[in-house]
Amino acid sequence: AVQLLQLSRLAEALDAAGLRWMLVKGVALAAVTTGDPAGRGPGDLDLFVARESIADADAVLAALGWSPQVPLLEPGSWGRRYVESTYHEYTYDGASTRVDLHWRLDVTVDALADFEESWGRSVGLRLAGREVRTLGLVDTFRHISHHAAKDHWSSLRQVVDLHRLARQHGLWAGGYTPVGLDAASLGVVAEQLGLPDEVPTGVLE
Repeated sequence: AVQLLQLSRLAEALDAAGLRWMLVKGVALAAVTTGDPAGRGPGDLDLFVARESIADADAVLAALGWSPQVPLLEPGSWGRRYVESTYHEYTYDGASTRVDLHWRLDVTVDALADFEESWGRSVGLRLAGREVRTLGLVDTFRHISHHAAKDHWSSLRQVVDLHRLARQHGLWAGGYTPVGLDAASLGVVAEQLGLPDEVPTGVLE
C-alpha cells in the first residue's frame, strides 16, 4: 500500500513534467504475472527513462523528497558522462520507499533493448489509480532473465517471476525463442520448478 501511494505521487509528478517513463519489476511485474500488485511482496520502485531524461527525472525525485545514495556529478561533466555511459541506474532513498532510476536495463551496454525500442513495445497497466507504462512481455522476460543470471539465479523470487512469465500466452505469441542467458534462465526454471504447459513444444526441444 505504501509503494502504491508513493507510486501515485511519483507518477503524477513525472507526468506533469512531461516525461516518458516506465515502471519495471516490482508492483508492475506483480500485476502482469499475478493480477495483484502485491503479488511479489515489498520492494523498490524501478523507473526506466531515456538517458537524456535523467536530469529531469532527478529534479522530480528531489522535489518529492528522494535523494540519491551517491550525489550525482555535475550534468555535462566528464565524470557524469562516464557514469551514465558505463552504468545503468541511480538509487534514491526516501522516507518509506527506495527508487532505482534506470536509463539502461542492464549493466551491459547493448544486451537488452534501449528505452526507445522498449517504449515502442510497452504496455499500459492500471496502477495506483492511473495508467502507467511497463515493458512488453518479451522485454520483461529478457530483463528478469538477465537480472536473475547476474545473481547466479540465487533468488527464488526471480525464478518464480520467470515461471510466472512463462505461463503468459502473450510471451510466446510472436514466436519468441529464448537464446543465451534467456535460455539458461528458462533451464533453471525447468530444473527448480518445472516448466508450465504454456511453453511451446519447439522451445522445449
